[in-house]
Amino acid sequence: MHFYTQTAEGVAPRHFVEMSTRPGQLRPSRMSDAKAAAKRGEIWVPSVTSIMAVLDKPALVNWKVDMHLQQAYNIAYRWGQSWDDPAQWIAEVKRLTELEMDKAPSAGTDIHKELEAWYTGGIVSDGAKQICENVAAKIAQVTGIDQWHSERNFVHPMGFGGQVDLHNVQWVIDFKSKTTADKFKPGKMAYDEHRIQLSAYRIGLDMPTARCANVFISLEDGQVDFHEHTEAELDKGWRLFQHALSIWQIQNGGVT
Repeated sequence: MHFYTQTAEGVAPRHFVEMSTRPGQLRPSRMSDAKAAAKRGEIWVPSVTSIMAVLDKPALVNWKVDMHLQQAYNIAYRWGQSWDDPAQWIAEVKRLTELEMDKAPSAGTDIHKELEAWYTGGIVSDGAKQICENVAAKIAQVTGIDQWHSERNFVHPMGFGGQVDLHNVQWVIDFKSKTTADKFKPGKMAYDEHRIQLSAYRIGLDMPTARCANVFISLEDGQVDFHEHTEAELDKGWRLFQHALSIWQIQNGGVT
């Protein structure tokens, strides 16, 4: 679970904490860590995406089902493996699926880091330069703007925080990646969850009238699709997020 806190130096992420049993090693933050921080007088607020976890995500659920079915097919037909114990077969399907599902977030994190380096004047790896050029060109073409702020953290008084991929005084943009070209379908990749996330981001940045868009990226062949959300969609997204925030706060005992 991801958290953010306001410090004297600015907004700081609290995504990881040091392990008590293994000093120097980190583990993901938990609700218990946020509650312990509250006792110390620190206020940790959950990230927008952590709050959104209380909502159903049909597209994500369907993707997970498809991933499990693909691994079940691989074991039973492609690899010709047989299993006498159904429990062992189920466990192996789950294990292989988790390995595959871990690849997508990892690849997405990598390209986010490359794009941050691109927009902040850092070093971009040779393998990511073409994708970064494609993304920058598409954004400049659609918005007419080439000056941007990258990876800004925020904490909002309502009790939520986040990190915004790209923004300026007019726009809030979030990157989404697809690992393979067959999953990249221009004009058909935007869902309610994207509008909810961006609507919360623009409120969190105190930019309630900013235009919001997702930039979808195919990591396999470098295709880029720019999708702007309408004001009506963002208004609906913000109303949904407020309800999700209320549910999260009730579920977690008013930590924030």
